[in-house]
Amino acid sequence: MKPRTLQVVVGVTALCVGVGVGVLIGYFSAPGEGEYTNPETRPSDESIADRILEEISTEKIRENLRYYARKPHVAGTPADREGADDIRRAWIDQGLDSAELVPYKVYLQHPPSPDNEELANKVQIIDPANGNVAFESALREDPFGEDELLQPDIPPPFNAYSATGDVTGDLVYVNFGRVEDYEYILDELDPTLDFTGKIAISRHGGAGWYTKATNAYNFGCVALLMYTDPADYSVGPEIGLPYPDGKFLPSTSGQRGSIKNDVGDPLTPGYPARAIVS
Repeated sequence: MKPRTLQVVVGVTALCVGVGVGVLIGYFSAPGEGEYTNPETRPSDESIADRILEEISTEKIRENLRYYARKPHVAGTPADREGADDIRRAWIDQGLDSAELVPYKVYLQHPPSPDNEELANKVQIIDPANGNVAFESALREDPFGEDELLQPDIPPPFNAYSATGDVTGDLVYVNFGRVEDYEYILDELDPTLDFTGKIAISRHGGAGWYTKATNAYNFGCVALLMYTDPADYSVGPEIGLPYPDGKFLPSTSGQRGSIKNDVGDPLTPGYPARAIVS
């Protein structure tokens, strides 16, 4: 056998021996199957839970709720900062070692004041016979004689992050504003209907606000109105009455919300909107 061939054979043999030894070492050094034991458990100390429950005061909850909801505190407003300062001081007074406020630079949208009639959000019904305004939505909600509901900083109903504009068009009722609702109208009710240039009107529920707005846009509508259906929020005296006689939403009030679909701040997607972000 030639020397080079011998070297190759020796090398391969040494490699096989090395691998075999390694496998044997690994096999015999591996721990055997251990006996499974349940983790130690001890009976809970119910006295701790009892002490926590004893410290909870329904009266204090009611007091705090009334205090922090005593005036509007929309995010990004001075009233919002005032509420945060109040909570921080309360936590310190209650014994926390530290509590701090961390500033964020968040891109927010606020509605125009109802006092500005030119810019305020409103809906008008135009008489097609003469072009006159037959109906105009109220700029403020009914305060029911309560001074707290007369505060000028109460924001009117609006959809945050929605486009602004002044449009006129025929109304088309689209139920919940889902794709299947538009398709039902076209397939079952009026196959000749063209949604282009129409104003869709949808009741709340069935889909998110962003989905409703997106569907209206995709079908060619120029605007979307969303309303609270009394059948969904105050169905009768046997269940409950609207405010101020009950807890349900009154007919003169509207919901506030957002059509933003992404998570986080629009200017810093995926990152916290801290002041250090540029």
